Amino acid sequence: MINRPRGRRNIPNVLLSFGRHLVYAEGTKTEPLYVEDLKAFASEELSVSKDDIEIVSVKAAKSKHTIDLVKYAIEDVKKRKKKSETITDVWVFYDKDDFEDFDEAFRLIKEQGKNDSDIAWHACWSNECFEVWVYHYFENLQTAMSRKNYIDKINGFLKEKGCRKKYKKNMEGLHHFLTVYGGSIEKATKWMKKKDEDSKSDKKPNPSSGIYQFAEFILAYIKNKKSKEAKRS
Repeated sequence: MINRPRGRRNIPNVLLSFGRHLVYAEGTKTEPLYVEDLKAFASEELSVSKDDIEIVSVKAAKSKHTIDLVKYAIEDVKKRKKKSETITDVWVFYDKDDFEDFDEAFRLIKEQGKNDSDIAWHACWSNECFEVWVYHYFENLQTAMSRKNYIDKINGFLKEKGCRKKYKKNMEGLHHFLTVYGGSIEKATKWMKKKDEDSKSDKKPNPSSGIYQFAEFILAYIKNKKSKEAKRS
């Protein structure tokens, strides 16, 4: 049995099979729609089937906290493993917002990754909100900013690029939309990865986002495929 790289920090040059990925996120809107767009992006570039990335939308409730999403993912994975379902990676998307259990959620995901020898677990946090990841498609933010200001800033970037359409939550095709108007997932990944590495702590700084890990994983496969095609041509 080939061991898959844990944590995805250093993906090998000779990549393993893409694997099967479960993505957990609250609701059916912003994060799930974004992942759906990245899934379509990966499918265009790679031999990835629709079942290779499954998005599990967990219905949010006012009484629930971030930690409930993580616990749901853990229990759901246990049930799937009992049914002998193939799972190589689990990605949990969550925001800080006003939740007090944000840091606890990260520690629980990290602990689950240590305890689960068969599956790689990834915390795809955003501090404070998902829009911090969107913002970094355009600029490397160095200081904390209220989550209320992100949308106006993002729309400012788009306006500078001649875009008449405004960013709003729950957009379909978000990744494609951002790249059309000068946004770069490669830059967002690079900047967020450095922020995470520089923090050297389980307490995630503001601004930061662990979504870079998911993007990095997909981008590495695309880069490897293009490199092989270039060598053959």
